[in-house]
Amino acid sequence: MGRKFHANGRVKASPGNTVITFVTPDMPQFPELVWAQTELAAACGSAITLLPESSLHMTVFELLIVTNRTPEKWSRNLALDAPLVETDAYFRAVVPPIPAPANLAMVFERVGPMTQAIGVTLKPADDAVAHALRAYRDALSEATGIRSPDHAAYRFHISLAYRIRVGDAHDRALASALDRITARLSRTFGVFAPAAPQPVFFEDMFAFRSASRAGPAGRLGRG
Repeated sequence: MGRKFHANGRVKASPGNTVITFVTPDMPQFPELVWAQTELAAACGSAITLLPESSLHMTVFELLIVTNRTPEKWSRNLALDAPLVETDAYFRAVVPPIPAPANLAMVFERVGPMTQAIGVTLKPADDAVAHALRAYRDALSEATGIRSPDHAAYRFHISLAYRIRVGDAHDRALASALDRITARLSRTFGVFAPAAPQPVFFEDMFAFRSASRAGPAGRLGRG
């Protein structure tokens, strides 16, 4: 808490890069996730900050973020003090050639607090998807030189909001909202079938840009 957002909810600079697949407005899950954000906002008010609808995504493989310059979170193929534009260029070269799974079907698991965010956790729709995702993440790990401590146990998720305040009253309001959201999404979420994952570049949690939109250096500044 406090690493990606200020206490007043304003987003902090936390530049990095990652591999994601977007939740787009044409997907049936999109309005359900926006409804969930509305419920969270009504219940928790200024105790949370919502992510913009345009930033909703499922992370497939975490790359680097400048606030995590530690050996266990960094690429073994890059210097720990490598400039971010150098890491961008490296990932633009090594990530796209790795074939992504043709089927990324995911289903609802739960909604609740995660390490820093509040979001929906997902699980592969069947064993074939689980195997394909595991193989893809292993291939990305080998190519990028990144193997986070949670690599084998990584939980796929779609972040909805970040908590910026805690306390008994906030916790009770959040728990009540999560119960309502879970009851609905467990019925309505269906099968999430996103497009192929892609490397993206960000300055903060409010905007994620693909390689084609980020320019040759990957950095555009906040949008």
